Parts: sequence; structure tokens; C-alpha cells
Amino acid sequence: MSEPSRRHRFEPDGERKGRSGRPNRGTLDRRVEDAPSALRARLRNQRFFSLPELNTAIRDLLDHLNDRVTRHPGASRREIFDQVERAALKSLPAEPYVFSEWKQCTVGLAPIN
Repeated sequence: MSEPSRRHRFEPDGERKGRSGRPNRGTLDRRVEDAPSALRARLRNQRFFSLPELNTAIRDLLDHLNDRVTRHPGASRREIFDQVERAALKSLPAEPYVFSEWKQCTVGLAPIN
């Protein structure tokens, strides 16, 4: 393979490839999948005697995880959410969702002889 030109070698990755500076969906999805295992690993050797006590410990670790600045995007999960995702959120509907099943039926007429 040929070596990239000097111009390309010193350009930021996002500019060279025509992408924005935000991380791609695969990177974000992988971080979401890693969060539960990171929480379990830190809580593994602790003993909790009530559900509220466990929930408090999970909330503290989750806040720490969401506020930690990662190396690749250079921002925390909370900052990325505020910049990218929050604007796309829609409000919840006023009426709760009601599940229903519909079946399309046809009436068959037998030929008359």
C-alpha cells in the first residue's frame, strides 16, 4: 500500500474522511454495552442489605461513568448526550400506548351453479 500524502497525514481524521467530529454510532453503542459490565465489576465484591442501598451505589457509579471524559471523542457520555441526542428527543405522548391486534379478513363468495 502507498503511504498517505503529507497533507493527509497531518489532517484530523474527521476532516480527511469527510465526517463530523462526533463519534460514530458503533463506538457509542459499544460504550453503552460496556457500561453494565463495568458497573458489575465495581460492585462485585460489595454486599448490600437493601435495594435502596444497591440503587444508591449504582447511581453513584453511573454518574461517575457518565461524567468521565473519554480519550477518543474527547468528551464525556453526558456531554455527547447533551450535544447530540437531547435535541432529537420527543416528548412522551399524552395517552399511554394500547396494544391491539388487527386481522384483515376477506369474504369469499362461492360461485353459484
